[in-house]
Amino acid sequence: MLLKKVIEGKPKQVATVAPSTPIPEAIGLFVENTVCCLPVVDKEGKPIGILADMDVLETIQRAGAGFESLKVKDAMKPVPIVGNPDDEDVHIAERMEKDKIRHVPVVKEGKVIAVITLKDIYGTRIKNMATEIRYLTDMLYQRDKSGDYDTHY
Repeated sequence: MLLKKVIEGKPKQVATVAPSTPIPEAIGLFVENTVCCLPVVDKEGKPIGILADMDVLETIQRAGAGFESLKVKDAMKPVPIVGNPDDEDVHIAERMEKDKIRHVPVVKEGKVIAVITLKDIYGTRIKNMATEIRYLTDMLYQRDKSGDYDTHY
């Protein structure tokens, strides 16, 4: 399955930050957008890093008092991989598992259009499998597809 299928239900706007963004402002974006990572982009919008909630917490713990002066560049990690909407999800998932990567930006024409997780990939696959099972069961039992799926299982 292609990543474009995985990102279908994702918000069309992705919150991003610049390396010079203050950490408190980035924390506000985490809360405001209900996300646990933010792509870090350069002036052209190209992804150059990822800022995860755990990276921020570790940086704040190390800094102690005065963390308010920290910038995103002090806590971000470089982007190890990016996805393309036409990439196969299985290849991205394998790489994420192998390298213990939690978030992967999906990029189109140099801009971040989504951020995906393994949960996103596997959730989409499970939904597709459930639909396939329903169609196969209908074919097997020669049932009308408009029927109630739950009554014969």
